[in-house]
Amino acid sequence: MSDPSSDPSKAPLPPGIPDISGTVLDGRYQIGRVLGAGGMGAVFEARHLRLDRRVAVKVLKPTLMHRDDYVKRFLREARAASKIRHPNVVEIIDYGEMSDRTVYTVMELLLGEDLSSRLKRVGRMSWSQSRWILVQIVRALHAAHSQGIIHRDIKPANCFLLAGVEGQELVKVLDFGIAKLDQLEADERPLTGTSEILGTPSYMAPEMARGISADARSEVYSVGVLAYRMLGGKVPFDGNNAFDVLLQHATQPPPPLQRLAPDLPPQVVELVHQPLPKDPEARPQDMAKVEELMLSIDANGQPCDPSTQSVYPMHPSSSGSAPLPRAVIGSGIHPTPSGSLIAPPTPPPFGVRDPAAKGLTMPPPGGGGPPRSPAAPSGSLASGRPTAPPLRPPGSPPATGPELSSLGTAQTVFA
Repeated sequence: MSDPSSDPSKAPLPPGIPDISGTVLDGRYQIGRVLGAGGMGAVFEARHLRLDRRVAVKVLKPTLMHRDDYVKRFLREARAASKIRHPNVVEIIDYGEMSDRTVYTVMELLLGEDLSSRLKRVGRMSWSQSRWILVQIVRALHAAHSQGIIHRDIKPANCFLLAGVEGQELVKVLDFGIAKLDQLEADERPLTGTSEILGTPSYMAPEMARGISADARSEVYSVGVLAYRMLGGKVPFDGNNAFDVLLQHATQPPPPLQRLAPDLPPQVVELVHQPLPKDPEARPQDMAKVEELMLSIDANGQPCDPSTQSVYPMHPSSSGSAPLPRAVIGSGIHPTPSGSLIAPPTPPPFGVRDPAAKGLTMPPPGGGGPPRSPAAPSGSLASGRPTAPPLRPPGSPPATGPELSSLGTAQTVFA
């Protein structure tokens, strides 16, 4: 096997993480090049030998495989995401723990970039550019909540953008590593100590900052902060440390978005502030209501009837190329510089036969709408090996102000 450090297409591996390229994991995953790595483990390109499908494999760092808290959190992410059969949630294909205690998760490969990378490049986005991205995130979270799952770490790095048809984009929500499941296994205690902060302070609801358990309304707040960041170019609160930011979330009103984005229509500004009250009772109570509010303002920022909003198919385009392509490997992992992988079509779960998605329509020119799930579950998002149309960032000023990363014991790779 060649020295990984001599291969420029490989991401560097931190100390203590072995390069398993060229091996076969659990008898069915031919491991390829390193896609990214961090303090908790690494992600590799792989091929499912039985399905002949390219996938991404996360492997927990060997020194952490003997830590029950890390293993449980790692496997909890896989269980949580695998429960949410939704086009806007990354597909978990497989996960397991081998006899030698190797712990892994297998997920789909995606072509694109995360929202954090996009925002670093463009600064802020217009309402017309943000609207469909936000609605898809809201739909993914609504699907998670319907399964009793609260993500607890909604932020730009956990929202992955894929090229879609007619220049529209498909969003995949990633990283359910610190998700809260309403129905915990009988032998599973909470994995967070009282001194730990799990989540990202810049996007954390006030009640979470005070140590109160998160619910759907906490996620509504995080979506409001995300919208504020996308449209305003910075998060509402920043500070010298995490606790300073958390204190502001708990005690200070957010600065009016209009100051940062005077070009935004007043109804869009009002919409963004609706999820941001300190009292959860004063916010929209679920994601269905948030979606309704978002769809009640059209792409031009004008009031409209949400029921008139069309949807478009989520099949990737057949032409073009995307800048800065990356395989989806999760937040906190440092990807390979060259590193794009085009995902083959997503098959249905093992043992299930499922046709390609049907029953979706195109939006009218200039109006459009976000993708909706087909009436029946579908396991396929594409019918071929796609390439992506160009991503089209607006010419915007650079973002200002820090956005603090996830904290807690599982912060570096999979939190």
